[in-house]
Amino acid sequence: MYTRTRLFVLILVLGLASLACSIIQEPPGSPTAPSAPPAAPTANGGAAIPTSDGPQPTNSPGPIPQMPSFAVILVAEDDVLNVRSGAGVSHEVIGTLGPQSVGVKRTGKLQQVDGAAWVEVKLEAGGLGWVNARFLTEYVPPDQFCSDAQVEDLIDKFVAAVQTQDGTALADLVSPTHGLTLRHEWWNPEVHYPKAVVPGIFTDTQARDWGVQDGSGRPIRGAFKDVALPWMQDVFSSDFERHCNDIERGSGGSAGYKLWPFEYGNINYVALYRPAEVGDELNWRTWAVGVEYVRGLPYIAFLVQYHWEI
Repeated sequence: MYTRTRLFVLILVLGLASLACSIIQEPPGSPTAPSAPPAAPTANGGAAIPTSDGPQPTNSPGPIPQMPSFAVILVAEDDVLNVRSGAGVSHEVIGTLGPQSVGVKRTGKLQQVDGAAWVEVKLEAGGLGWVNARFLTEYVPPDQFCSDAQVEDLIDKFVAAVQTQDGTALADLVSPTHGLTLRHEWWNPEVHYPKAVVPGIFTDTQARDWGVQDGSGRPIRGAFKDVALPWMQDVFSSDFERHCNDIERGSGGSAGYKLWPFEYGNINYVALYRPAEVGDELNWRTWAVGVEYVRGLPYIAFLVQYHWEI
């Protein structure tokens, strides 16, 4: 009898010990360290590649930035931007975008073909196509642009860089996607400086063709420091005015037209205007600074000069 009682007590103790262990163990629903999610798929099927669409998705928590809307630039009034079935001019044209189209949506895919960047876009009628990225820019509505404090700071730094002839400082302000393009007058041809050469722009001696002089038709040829820089210093060393997206208010009288180039229609600008002195009403000058946004930040991309013309 004693043996059977002792055996019963032993079984009871073992049972209670087992129950205690199960109670102090971590319950099944307790939180654990989350495992890293798989890498986001990309156009080339491998690691994420940088694009001008903004920050790439990461494994950190938080919302993924929404891709901006894009607009067409650098396309003539009588031309269109071709949309192709694949990246590169060897693919067939499956659609077109007007020369000042806005609201263009990119998918995020990018390919380099023969030295040019091509991006995939969504077609209004449905489907997808590819366009040359050179002809697109991030779209910013004019009202939003004119109220952006970043633009004021950008213009201040630009004026300071020209006044001190600091090429490195100027290069930091120039668009990483389109570089720096100048026009001696709005109707004269473009003179382009890739971002990589801008640090040496103030000492560069290479002569370039800037078009022709108003009235005489004589060719304008020379380096930036001899052709454009003196006229910039003429404006920036004065008490100039600033006018956002308004070349009429941001310039003086002229017998000729004063137009922001059609190809830059989707580029916002600030007109830096040195008024003429009383008694010398024709002696005014303006530099319009075209600003491009890249990943949501403003950069200088286009400079156009205005002055009295015959």
